Amino acid sequence: MKYTPQGINIKIGEYAAFKAVRHAVAQINSDLCINCGTCRTACPTEAISERQRIICRICPDCTTGPQFFPDQSIAYATEHACSIACPLGLIPEGYVNKIADGKFDEAYDLIMELNPLPGICGRICSHPCMDDCKRGLLIDEPIDIRGLKRFVADRKHSSIKPFIQKFDERVAVIGAGPAGIMAAFDLSKKGYKVKIFEAGPEPGGMMNKGIPSFRLDKDVLASEIDALIKAGIEIVYNTPVGKNPSINGLFESGYKAVVVAVGASKGMILPIEGSDADTVYDAVSLMKRINKEIPQTANATNRGISYGNAVIIGGGSVALDTARALLRKGAVSATCVCIEDDKTMPAMPSEISEAAEEGVVFSTCATPTRILTEWTKVLGVEFKKVSSIECDACGRLKPVTVDGSEFTLDADTVVFATGQKPDLRYIAEGAGLELSEAGLLAFDDENLMTRKEGMFLAGDTVTGKGSVIDALASGRKAALGVDNLLRSRGLTQRIEHSLTVADISEKIFPVMLEKLEPQVMPMRADRSTFEEIELGYSERQAVLEAKRCMKCGFEMVDKEQCIGCGACVGLCPQNAITMIAPIQPEVK
Repeated sequence: MKYTPQGINIKIGEYAAFKAVRHAVAQINSDLCINCGTCRTACPTEAISERQRIICRICPDCTTGPQFFPDQSIAYATEHACSIACPLGLIPEGYVNKIADGKFDEAYDLIMELNPLPGICGRICSHPCMDDCKRGLLIDEPIDIRGLKRFVADRKHSSIKPFIQKFDERVAVIGAGPAGIMAAFDLSKKGYKVKIFEAGPEPGGMMNKGIPSFRLDKDVLASEIDALIKAGIEIVYNTPVGKNPSINGLFESGYKAVVVAVGASKGMILPIEGSDADTVYDAVSLMKRINKEIPQTANATNRGISYGNAVIIGGGSVALDTARALLRKGAVSATCVCIEDDKTMPAMPSEISEAAEEGVVFSTCATPTRILTEWTKVLGVEFKKVSSIECDACGRLKPVTVDGSEFTLDADTVVFATGQKPDLRYIAEGAGLELSEAGLLAFDDENLMTRKEGMFLAGDTVTGKGSVIDALASGRKAALGVDNLLRSRGLTQRIEHSLTVADISEKIFPVMLEKLEPQVMPMRADRSTFEEIELGYSERQAVLEAKRCMKCGFEMVDKEQCIGCGACVGLCPQNAITMIAPIQPEVK
């Protein structure tokens, strides 16, 4: 039968509709697909979607994981996946499988499409993708996605293709922390000329000033930001935006949009008795001082400051970083006290175990009531046990204490790591806006734009979570909001996408998986210095770890929705996509 090209009505969102002749449709080979998401994010009609393979969990002796009946396995397939867990939209399965094949440069290129800071994220990301890895949830241990990202980043000198300016509009970004860097990266890729205004003398925000070098090598941070500058992003330093220049002043000077990503640079000290003593600090200020004092490879020295017995109030990453840094600075002891129990502490389990190995002591379910002093000298901290935790109207945690449960810890130094907040006073004043009771600006959840048109928020001014990956994600969302405003359109994020269950023929049987043990990240034995603790995988370790990936997901084409443009074919790094004749209408 002679083939006749099909006519198709094409509707793109709510903005355009037209009729075309479809000569072919795309088809993806699921055996070759590594689920990198490149085709899906590029498809103009969203005809490509992700399928998740079912993991067989009927036999209880198959693995140590939970036992599921078939219906439960089907439901579980789309509930957990690394591909929907990353706030930035990276699909780890793609670059992990490139590493498994020894194609390290191709893995790096896949990451760099969406994340310009792979070396940084490969060290300090809170890795929600690993938390949702089905291998870790159902079989043994999750794939070390963060460690593999670091491996490919460390192999290759940071480089980004020069940005090409496509539009006349200029965009200002306030703050060179992770949110500001990401907003500038995405907007520069879209074709805008971007300038970052940084209040301090160097970029990186709290990644530079707050995170100790034993967790993040500052040379890596400098290298990755330098690559962005060479690609075309301009950064001006020692220029706090507020009064001069003001937000309104930036608009008056020709900027068509402004992204405020100033970060949570102000630490907080709880207003309890004795908190004004000499050796009481907020963690942000103290870590800034420590990071400024110590060269990256220097041994721990007191430099004239004796921290003695240090008590750190808080159980998050900042608290643990501070405690570990103080031990390296010669503190006799470091005790972290938090209102949460040991199962709900905000810090990652790996951070908690590493801190414990280094001598940090933990006391949970307790809140400070007063600092004991002699004149201005700290003697100790009095605590009460906590029975539960409530939230006030502004979302602040309020511990409920137990009467008669007081206890005291001896202390020479007290550090509050109980939260940070952005300082938006001058920003708001210079934009003609008012701050909320909590000191924040109102914004639209959909696009992060404030009540002043063209002014957007990103980072800790939005999320308040303080994690690098959440800050990066909000920078990406703000950049999309800017682009939509300047181009007068309404594109949506493709980071959040739904999953569907693959055909039963694609089912994964754990007993048939290659028996590979999780690789152990090499660690520095000497923990007394500020040199980086994690040493990174060898090539052999990285390949073996990557081969543990079960390849849960792959991409599929909806042939009814495909317009046959073929854009996905040239983009596929696996050559897994071909163009075939569309299905002929049934002849009756």
